[in-house]
Amino acid sequence: GVPPTCDRPTHVSERMLIAAGKPDASIIPCIALWPEEIEWARGYLAQYGDITRMIVIHTHNSGWRDPSNNFARWVKPPHDLMQFLAAKAAIEHGFTVLQFCNAPPPDRPDNFDPLTGTHHIRGLTLRQTAACYHVIGRMVSGDSGDPYLMLAAGGRVVFLMSPELEW
Repeated sequence: GVPPTCDRPTHVSERMLIAAGKPDASIIPCIALWPEEIEWARGYLAQYGDITRMIVIHTHNSGWRDPSNNFARWVKPPHDLMQFLAAKAAIEHGFTVLQFCNAPPPDRPDNFDPLTGTHHIRGLTLRQTAACYHVIGRMVSGDSGDPYLMLAAGGRVVFLMSPELEW
């Protein structure tokens, strides 16, 4: 690997950009969405209520149901904690809580970990999900792909991570 170039720890993505000769490039991913995609997302999300009062609680990753994938199960936040946060967001703060997930795969275990009292949105394309994340703009999640998609779409994420994963 490339050693850090400063006194603070550097994220692996930042080290890769430094090695590629792009030390000033942002490590935050970015997805460019068409205005039509954003308008589609606004219309689609309107069925769940006021889009200014929505939050995504993301509970899973693609490998957490695989008993041999210890890392995926380790980085997945505890279900009871996520259920508590979803209820708190809805009851105490008036948010509509949404959960997104791919459609159930026909040949593998379904990786969705549904929470009670949330709206389950499944089977959207990657760009449709990104547009929805752009419109919603807020998420609480463990470490998986979806929070990075939320960041790429311009949203904010509260990551719940084990202290052993600190960079």
